[in-house]
Amino acid sequence: DQKLEKVCSEKFERFHDTYVGVSATRFDFLILRDPFNLLASRIKSNMSRITDSSAAEIIQLWKSYAKEFLGETKILTQNKVCINFNRWHSSQMYRKGIADSLGLQFTDAGRERVKGYGGGSSFDGRNHDGEASQLKVLERWKLFEHTDSFWQLFRDEELLSYVERIFDQKTVPLHHVRGNGTK
Repeated sequence: DQKLEKVCSEKFERFHDTYVGVSATRFDFLILRDPFNLLASRIKSNMSRITDSSAAEIIQLWKSYAKEFLGETKILTQNKVCINFNRWHSSQMYRKGIADSLGLQFTDAGRERVKGYGGGSSFDGRNHDGEASQLKVLERWKLFEHTDSFWQLFRDEELLSYVERIFDQKTVPLHHVRGNGTK
């Protein structure tokens, strides 16, 4: 929830080793979730609201992350690893590929755990601990399926262009924004 320029600031770099420890090799991970489910989860957890500027601010921040994800900006400089959260959630092969690219032995150990940090899932708390893959994290937008003000937030051609370039279009509800489906 921070601008990448802040995360990669000189101040942070001066205190990197204090904050996270000394590393022989550093990586910058950028994990990007589609904006529809991201915003639905934030609204559900009261971290954002449709009725004030907080949701629009998250959309702007998301677009800056998408630009970095696609290489349009080069703010992250420490062995950048971009992870498509939707694919990570859905595909063991994708998770294995990430582990392989990092030179790690693949394991899905811990995959089914729901962390307690932040209370767990904004929709389900820790109710699915031990069966996290059953969480409908790619369907959170459905809570707002009939809320036009929610869909208005996404009527931004730049945003939609990034969504189309990064995510499998069959897995995101573009039809609600593009107008070729029910609202």
